[in-house]
Amino acid sequence: RRFNIGDGGSHPPAMPFDVAGVAHVAPSVEAQRASRLEPLHLRWAAIDPTVQMPAVMQQCPISSELPLARVSAVELSDEYHISASAIGCLLADLGARVTKVERPQRPDPWKRTCPQLYHDLTARKVVQTVNYTGVGGTDADGQPVPGQAALYRTLADTTMLVTNLPAAALEAWGLEPRRLREMFPHLIIILVSSWGCDEVGRQTEASLGRKGGQEDHSFWEASGLCRSAFNDLAMPPGLGELTVAQHALGGIGLALLRQQRTGGGQLVHVSRHKAGIYSRLLAEAEPASPLSSPVLRML
Repeated sequence: RRFNIGDGGSHPPAMPFDVAGVAHVAPSVEAQRASRLEPLHLRWAAIDPTVQMPAVMQQCPISSELPLARVSAVELSDEYHISASAIGCLLADLGARVTKVERPQRPDPWKRTCPQLYHDLTARKVVQTVNYTGVGGTDADGQPVPGQAALYRTLADTTMLVTNLPAAALEAWGLEPRRLREMFPHLIIILVSSWGCDEVGRQTEASLGRKGGQEDHSFWEASGLCRSAFNDLAMPPGLGELTVAQHALGGIGLALLRQQRTGGGQLVHVSRHKAGIYSRLLAEAEPASPLSSPVLRML
């Protein structure tokens, strides 16, 4: 069952992400009790934790290969919110070849306002300038700039596409997930939204998006996380975007497994609102001690 905005938190989500074609069912209380193990800190305190790590096979030709070394990703991110860029960083840390695509008419503002953050977000990526909203041309320096056709050709040989662009922008620019799924059946699409990708979420995004700032509000206040775990304090910078990125990795793993077995892609969707609700449930399950929070410790 998918978790929608109107549920009001009465039906907690079983997973913080949605994978197309997969129904996530929360385990029953009896099943949870039957599979309950000792607390994690007790199990790890018994012996040296390092001996439980996988051993490296000596002289193995693939022992040095990172988990996603054979995965490629294209990143189309909203410049002011770093959830897609954070997902790209996590994929790059795991060995994926990540290409960050920037529009020539709207350069990434973090490159000018916070060069250190921009460097951190792009250190392990290839940055390319592509006019993915139309035809190619030249930039201010007279250098040629590829157009949307070049992006389509790239997606034909790419494992996944990561984006947090608004749904209205994706439709206007011919990058709507349903259309891309038809054009590239192999492609895994990771979509980050504020309120959801169903009809209710799209309507909420269209009505509230004009007011601005709803990206943080959907994760922090609307989910109840601010009131439940942080005593109505201001959200730490970047907490929502980084939490969304970590939640997306679970869905990406399932989609990559399916792609490896069947050759077909999937839509992996994470909404900031649902990520906030899931984080609130984690915080309520383990009450926070003073000056700390399970959500912060999870990061």
